[in-house]
Amino acid sequence: FGQTLSLIGTWMQTMAMGWLALQLSNSPFLVGLVASAISWPVVGFSFFAGVLVDRGDRLRLVKLGQALLLLQAAVLWWIAWSGNATIWWLVVLSFANGLINTMMRVPEWQPTAIVRSSWASALDGVRYVRDTRVVAAIMKVVLVYSVLGIPFLTLMPVVARDRLHMGAGGYGLLLACVGVGGLGGALWLAAVGGQRHRGRLWEQSTRAFALLLIVFGLVPNAILAYSSLLVVGFAMIVSGALANSILQTIVPDEMRGRLMAAYSFVAVGLSQAVGSLIGGTIAEHFGDQWAIAGTAAVILAYTWWAFRRSPELRDPEAGARVPPMAAARV
Repeated sequence: FGQTLSLIGTWMQTMAMGWLALQLSNSPFLVGLVASAISWPVVGFSFFAGVLVDRGDRLRLVKLGQALLLLQAAVLWWIAWSGNATIWWLVVLSFANGLINTMMRVPEWQPTAIVRSSWASALDGVRYVRDTRVVAAIMKVVLVYSVLGIPFLTLMPVVARDRLHMGAGGYGLLLACVGVGGLGGALWLAAVGGQRHRGRLWEQSTRAFALLLIVFGLVPNAILAYSSLLVVGFAMIVSGALANSILQTIVPDEMRGRLMAAYSFVAVGLSQAVGSLIGGTIAEHFGDQWAIAGTAAVILAYTWWAFRRSPELRDPEAGARVPPMAAARV
């Protein structure tokens, strides 16, 4: 229950910062910059999260982190309420949020030998991804999908205010539609269970996500926007969950932590840190339609090409049984 309340508060703050950034700057690029800043510290840490062992007092660390997050939220409330908010205050507070969350995961001091072992283990994970054809192909699709597709959420304030002429309430409803659709996708996938052709379903859901995102990027009114976002959220969750589960089931047990850390680095860290800047820059110069529909078209084209070039993506379990081109150290 506590985690649920915390996540609700986090999303409320994220939504408010995006809207406030647009109101202060009228710049899609700066909206993207504020959204990107929260992931800058995470990108520098998350890749090694699968191999570093946290030996500190986790309870004290969590309590300190939560207190600092409360302080960060209080400062944000104060500057917004008092009228002293600036875009650079938002960038700093967004960065602070990411930094605090990163600090909560920093491990206790470790002997040099253990640190070197962690670095070596991380490099082994990189080699495994590089040398295992099906895993490398999956990670490339996830990279394109995450960096070019997921940041449509960052541009939602721009779409709501400038294209659909909505206020903050309409903006919140747009995000709610994504969430409702995503919940439906998660429930549907859970009901389907361990069906056999996950690779083909992943291909179809990723293509569907890209196509539906193109539709959302071009809709002219609120009703069509709400409707399209329901199915965008559905396809987004199905595609992301399938990629995650496929990776977890095809990699060896000794590599799973490193591979999932790499997945998080791409799907969570890069999607926001890099993708938000790309989306904001395109929207700044060419409009939000190009930033959303244009990048979705790239995802669609890449997905078509990737599955033709690497047919093992349609049957990743079989592809994973092919020996790596070079054995990774473990």
